[in-house]
Amino acid sequence: MDKALGADGEERLADALALGRARQEIKPGRATLLRERALAIKAAKKAKA
Repeated sequence: MDKALGADGEERLADALALGRARQEIKPGRATLLRERALAIKAAKKAKA
């Protein structure tokens, strides 16, 4: 790691990287939920018309 960061900075950087990885793992599931929701809304609008 960069010496200018120091131990605390390195720890924060590692935490940020771990959080980024966790977010990426969550996204596929969220995308599926949003897609299903969009399809349900589309179907409801079609049924109304």
